[in-house]
Order: sequence, then C-alpha cells, then structure tokens
Amino acid sequence: MTDTILLVGYIHKLAYKLAECLKEDGFQIIMAGKNCADETLSPFIELNLNDPADLQASVLQLPDFDSVIIFPGWYGHGDFLDTTNLDWESALTENFYHMVYVGQAIALAFIARKKPGKLLYMSSTMGIRPTVETIAQGTTFTMLESLVKTAAVDLAEHQITVNLIAHGWVDLVSSTDPIFPRARPEIEQDVPLKRTGLPKDIASLIAFLMSQASVYITGAVIPVDGGALLTKSAFSSPYQ
Repeated sequence: MTDTILLVGYIHKLAYKLAECLKEDGFQIIMAGKNCADETLSPFIELNLNDPADLQASVLQLPDFDSVIIFPGWYGHGDFLDTTNLDWESALTENFYHMVYVGQAIALAFIARKKPGKLLYMSSTMGIRPTVETIAQGTTFTMLESLVKTAAVDLAEHQITVNLIAHGWVDLVSSTDPIFPRARPEIEQDVPLKRTGLPKDIASLIAFLMSQASVYITGAVIPVDGGALLTKSAFSSPYQ
C-alpha cells in the first residue's frame, strides 16, 4: 500500500519541490494550509492557521494520511537593531504559534483515528548556529527545535514520533525566489561537500523518516547541509 504524506503549513517553493521528489519516490501527496508558492498546487486545501479549534476540525476532514511534514512560513532577514515589532510578530506567528497549532491538530487527528503517526517539522540550520542578519527567523527556529523535542516526549505514549529536519542552503534553481535565492559561489566553497543542497537531498531523508525503518527515532534534529555546520560561520550575510 502506498503511504500518503500530508504537507501542511506554509507551502512555499521548497515544499512544492519536495512534493515533486516524494511523488517520484512513490508517495501520495496531500497539500494543505496556505499556498505561498507561485505554482498552481493541485489539489490544495486551504486551512485557517490562526484558529486552533477551526484548524483541528478542518484537519479531521482531510483525507486519510500516514505522516505529515509541517512547514514554517517566515524567512525575513535583517540585523538585530533593524528588526521591527512586525518582524517579530510575523516570525513568532508563522514559525512558532502556527507550528504549535498545526502539530496539535495533526496529533489529535492521529489519536482520533487510532493510528500511530509521524510528525516531521521543516526548519533551517539557522536555528542551530546563528547567521548574520537572520536573528528573527533563527530565534524562532530554535524555539521550534525545543518544541519538537518536548512534543516528542508528550506524544510518545500515542506512538506518534516528532522529528525536525534543519536544512542548509538549498538551490531551487531560481534566482528570483525571495525566500530561497541562488547561493553565491563563495557560499558553496564554505560547504565541506563543495555544493549547496538540492530538494532531492532533503527528500531522501524524508523518505527514510517516513518509513518503518525510523519507528524508533523521535525528538531528533537532523541537519541536511553538506557539513556546513562543521565549519566556521560566515561573517557576511548570505542574503547580500
């Protein structure tokens, strides 16, 4: 039987590319939440991420799924002294509060259907190691990692695993994408494997984490960055 993966939250360009890769690997895909990509996503189910009660009711109405990938939505950048109240409100809302609401709704759906489940959050290595001009997103991604570890403990009794992928620089072959711009050559040279990541690199790990081979893995924060976290942090902004 083919497993079905629900991609939920802020469905941006990377989520769309991961969906393509996972379909090639034989998974059935459902997309729901807020469409942040330029692509026409079909089928796509709009969800209200602001209202936990409404979100829980809506998730229960979704077609059956075996595992879930949850995507945060705020990737703005700026220096600590330049970030505004709106920056912090947006980052906290899209990268933390909504991630809590979606995770709760998914977990309750698994419990209601009396089936084990796999929750996988997508994040960035900026939550593990600070990077210049990424203070708001980096701070909220660090909060997300803490959420994942604690939720893994609370949901273990329901046979629901919770993990997080922290990706490094990902090349979506799109120089105009504001969230995932093309990497400069000097950024690639700072990566020990001498290249930036591709969606397939992340999708391969997702396929493993969604398989039965990973049933004893929970609360893990797994970087997919070509070894970049093993080297010194860049002193210049990756966005300039």
